[in-house]
Amino acid sequence: MALRHTADGNHGPAKTCADRLAADRLPLFVSIVTIAETHNRLTNVAGGREANRFLESVFDGSVNLLRPDADDETAARLLVGRYSYLPLSFADALNMTLMARHGIAVAFSFDRDFLEAGFLRIPPWEAAYR
Repeated sequence: MALRHTADGNHGPAKTCADRLAADRLPLFVSIVTIAETHNRLTNVAGGREANRFLESVFDGSVNLLRPDADDETAARLLVGRYSYLPLSFADALNMTLMARHGIAVAFSFDRDFLEAGFLRIPPWEAAYR
């Protein structure tokens, strides 16, 4: 959301981080869950055109799409229970499950729950790549 919506308070750090990822040619992964969440938020905050541009950008082949299966859904439900003391959404739990399954240790997110669950989080860029 912050990367696409210039009025977002985290837009600057998100853009800096995304530019570094692109410059270093690191592979990008995004889940269908995150795509749905981001599209919904952009539709409500920035309007349908911006939301549709976002969809076009993630389905253009430049990012790797991750899709949960039934086992991921079960594991995500268990994570929500395990981290019940956190404001962990089912969407974030699904993302964590997908990250674990695909060996992804770093989340591009401003949500602290990724840190609490043992993942690295960027931005800031320096948090994961020093």
